[in-house]
Amino acid sequence: MLGRYYNDEIPDIEITGISCNTKDVEYGNIFVCIEGSSEDGHKYAQKAYELGAKIIVSSKPLMASVPVVETNDTKEALCYLTKRYYGVPDLKLFAVTGTNGKTSVSYFSAEILKAAGLKCGIIGTNGVWLGDEEIQINLSTPTTPDMPGLYHILSVMQKLGADCAVMEVSSHALSQNRIDGLSFEAGAFTNLTQDHLDYHKTMEDYFLAKQKLFEVCKTGAVNIDDSYGKRILEKYPHLISYGEREGIVRAENIRYETEGSIFELIIGQSRYVQQIHIPGTFSVYNALASAAMCYAAGISDIAITSGLKNMRGICGRMERISCRGGFDIIIDYAHTPDGLLKVLESIDKIKNGRVICVFGCGGDRDRTKRPIMGKIATEMSDIAVITSDNPRCEPPVEIIIDILTGVVSDNYIVIENRKKAIEAAINMARPGDIVLLAGKGQERYQIIGREKRFFDEREIIEKYIKA
Repeated sequence: MLGRYYNDEIPDIEITGISCNTKDVEYGNIFVCIEGSSEDGHKYAQKAYELGAKIIVSSKPLMASVPVVETNDTKEALCYLTKRYYGVPDLKLFAVTGTNGKTSVSYFSAEILKAAGLKCGIIGTNGVWLGDEEIQINLSTPTTPDMPGLYHILSVMQKLGADCAVMEVSSHALSQNRIDGLSFEAGAFTNLTQDHLDYHKTMEDYFLAKQKLFEVCKTGAVNIDDSYGKRILEKYPHLISYGEREGIVRAENIRYETEGSIFELIIGQSRYVQQIHIPGTFSVYNALASAAMCYAAGISDIAITSGLKNMRGICGRMERISCRGGFDIIIDYAHTPDGLLKVLESIDKIKNGRVICVFGCGGDRDRTKRPIMGKIATEMSDIAVITSDNPRCEPPVEIIIDILTGVVSDNYIVIENRKKAIEAAINMARPGDIVLLAGKGQERYQIIGREKRFFDEREIIEKYIKA
């Protein structure tokens, strides 16, 4: 029998939180049924109840024996309940969006804010951090949590004494209104290149989703070297620009080295000799984005230059492992055509030998980028080892066939098993070579079918080299 609570019949129940994804449901939660583009939360009401939810908020009749509060608009109800339960955070918030660079810009920015004397949290692909401590919170969404998860995290950070937080904001999060009710001191736009077209369908839709961020930012910084960035600057003229050759914040006389880069950092009318400890052209751009966003928010030049220099490395972002055989292994999250191109261009500037690139493409995602990545990897590497990434529910062989349609040379091998592909690349390496493991970055798992299996490239490297 379908149970319904009306305003005068709701019992006295102790609520432990708000959720809208069954992966996040905890005992005592209110579960709000949200209808999305591919899934309808109303189908999971019974499961949420069995997992411990005490009340289900619904806008449809439910074929389930669950206690229900009915509403006309569950998205509006989710926002209202989330803010009532967790409260609107009293933190200075900073947001980073774009196809590539969000994680790195977040970490650079957090170091700048730390240098400014602020206790800063980070929310994004590499998890939830406050200072050097990771906050263990289960997240069903890898980059930007859903609204209840996000407000929950911010409330925890505030209780732990945070002054501010930097968060990655994905296009999915902006499309799905996950940041509703929040306002940001400043935002940053890194770039826009092909990705997520399985969800957004067109680049214009993808761009419009990203652009929405600046409707809730007091100020911000935008990459003027990116054509989409120029469009954002035209629409929001109060934002400041950054770039390699032009912009209010820019870099000149860049010298690329194996351990990082040295350049002249221009901030407004001031000029500084700046060192960063992460190599690559895109690392300079990420540093500029962080500097520009913090400068726009009123952070001092001293804190900006100190913070950039203090940033020593980011898990899965040009993460370098030196091997006894005289070659280096670089682990990077590059999983888009532009990301792969940028990391290979950066390696080209610091290499002393050959480049061996191990990469694959994710399953159940945009198929059109696969041949593009195949072309880039074989053109920009001496040897490409084509393998699996996260195949999900697609047969890995079919993904590899898609990649091969873009390959025009014969400097590649195919090894479907990613562990064996990594071992083969290490076997090929000679002194001076660089082995790039692209696509997994910080991930310590591989998704095969619907199963998330433990898979840590660092552990594979260590065990194989020791053996």
